[in-house]
Amino acid sequence: MSLIENKSEYESISIEELDLSVRSYNALHNADILTLSKLIDTYNKGKLLDIRNLGKGSFEELEKKLHIVEVEGISKKQEEVFEDYIIPASLRDISISELNLSNRLRNCFKRRGYKTVGEILNLTENEVMNMYGAGLGTVDEFKKIRKEILKQGEAYFDDTQQREEPANEAMLETIDIDTVRKLKDEFYFKIDLLAKWYAVIRQKVDQLLEQNVNKGNWLNGEFGDTERELLTEMIDKKITYIKNKDGYKAYFLNNRKDDCAVVFVNNKEIRCFFLNMLPDDLKSEIVEKRMDCLTEEESDISNLGEIIIVLKQEHFLPKNSNRFEQLAKARGMSADEYSNFLSGLPVAESEINDDKILEFLYDYYIDGKLMIPSDDSTQWFHSFINSHGYSIEEVAKLYELAGAEIDRDADLSDPRIVEEDMKDYGEADNWINSLFARNPLIGNRRLPDNTREKLYNVTQKYIDQIIKSPSLEVPMIAKMQITLTIITLAKKWDGNGDSGFWRYITSQFGYRDNYGKLRKILCDCVLKAMQTNHRWIVTDSSGPQYKPTIFIHAMSTKHSWMSLFDFIFDFYKNNMDRTYSDDDPMIYRMVEILRNKLMTGDGSNEDSYEIGNKVYTFQEGIRKLIIYRTGYATKLIRHVLHRIDTIIDHKESAPEFYIDELCDLWMEKRIRETSDINKRKTEEKRIVATDYSKIRPVYSLK
Repeated sequence: MSLIENKSEYESISIEELDLSVRSYNALHNADILTLSKLIDTYNKGKLLDIRNLGKGSFEELEKKLHIVEVEGISKKQEEVFEDYIIPASLRDISISELNLSNRLRNCFKRRGYKTVGEILNLTENEVMNMYGAGLGTVDEFKKIRKEILKQGEAYFDDTQQREEPANEAMLETIDIDTVRKLKDEFYFKIDLLAKWYAVIRQKVDQLLEQNVNKGNWLNGEFGDTERELLTEMIDKKITYIKNKDGYKAYFLNNRKDDCAVVFVNNKEIRCFFLNMLPDDLKSEIVEKRMDCLTEEESDISNLGEIIIVLKQEHFLPKNSNRFEQLAKARGMSADEYSNFLSGLPVAESEINDDKILEFLYDYYIDGKLMIPSDDSTQWFHSFINSHGYSIEEVAKLYELAGAEIDRDADLSDPRIVEEDMKDYGEADNWINSLFARNPLIGNRRLPDNTREKLYNVTQKYIDQIIKSPSLEVPMIAKMQITLTIITLAKKWDGNGDSGFWRYITSQFGYRDNYGKLRKILCDCVLKAMQTNHRWIVTDSSGPQYKPTIFIHAMSTKHSWMSLFDFIFDFYKNNMDRTYSDDDPMIYRMVEILRNKLMTGDGSNEDSYEIGNKVYTFQEGIRKLIIYRTGYATKLIRHVLHRIDTIIDHKESAPEFYIDELCDLWMEKRIRETSDINKRKTEEKRIVATDYSKIRPVYSLK
């Protein structure tokens, strides 16, 4: 992207001179970008796409306009003004209600308190544009009306009155105001249809409705053969509008709950029938086809998704998850509730179905043994069955592989051996290379506050440059610094959902990444930085998984790690008798049993080990770390056990790694909680300590 020269003369040129589309103009106007100079400055900084409601199409339009300005220059248009025009008294006091205005322009005048033609006739284009709710289309409409008034004078209003007369004035008096209001309030009826039916402008309809005098009755008409024929065809086709060869129209409305209304319109009368007024046979068909509660989009469920079999149960899989969630939200439902409403089935959380599961199982079913390794290629399967509360044995039984023997040691890593991508490679030639080389989990390196601030500032500059020039070749050191910054930011995020996480990350760099452009850049940096430095990237059958990779390296979330420390302390207390030994074989055995529990849901059969249900509070990052990088996880758990032991013996040192910092936070929280419990238990009897050196947290922690 080449920069546009921003000349001083552009400061006095309005963006109106560019003849922009309404959408582009309004987006810039709402962002307070009103001059050509400010527009060019925003473009050169790469900030245009950050503007609310300015999409890719508007960006391309603005970019093209700016390059034309750069090559051909620009000349200011002279705005039409009519200040010297003397408004005749006969026009001055005419109400603007007599003007054939759009609803938008009428509301603009109403908000400003303009009531007469004399008040608006000498307004300038800029004055109209600056009204709330006005746009270029509104200005054009005003200019055309003003021009015609000034040209025709009083004749304009005579002509307007003539043109506004309905074809059948008597029919206008037959509007059933009570029924219209019920249709509008309960059945999503659009008032604009009345203007169409009666051949009048919307303002006339509004005036009649405001009178609150009900002269019509749409509810006492006869339901004849023509009405039956039209409604039957609508029910058969599940449509909401139909018109026969004689011009007789029918509109089908519902309240999206349990009622409907059918409005029949011809050039003589309008008839309306609610569900309880229809013949029984048609009423039954409507209810059976759920036309009383579903919208036209919802009525054909195949347009929204398909039914798949997951774990031998039917589920509904949406075709477009974003649109599905929008429709669910419109009804105040969750995706699962909406799926049940539409199909009577739970929503499928992914495209994984029984065909894929069976294909996977048979790939690892050899000589009566189900041998499923724990590596990147099988992560999706272990995660899937764990999330649904199944063990491998239960899945095998479900798919009639009940006689299969489960080989739990199939390609599982030895907890005593640290994996290649989790090793310390020693020092390197600069600090960022050393950080990646020495820290298998990148976020385990503690950064001083001033280093974090400098890192963020440098990363911000890199990202701004990349956004401005997408073709820019990003050096590896920049990708590593960007990755480290993302991991550092991820430590502070404690929410749920992939989209929410990326919105949080991109917003930290000052961008609203509506089109995923920045997210793609950041993911590419993470991938290249990890691959180049031989660090672990979480993958599944669809490829690299960026959020889980970042979460594992960020050691996030804190809540999940606090649960792990609770588990490790229970092991330290119950199985190690509060005594840590670096080579204690119980640690390796415990990790193997823990891994088995996380993979299959099965605990140990050995009474000497207590692996309870607390492990199910571990979030995805810790679960994957223990299952797929067992050797490094063992090393980390040993480090935590040693840290806990030194804290209890008052021999701890200042935290060297981020895991030390987390462990210290956990210990403070644990002591505080235990202290609160002890206070409640000893309200009647208080003990004053005179020698605090003899107090040991070991006596407090439960």
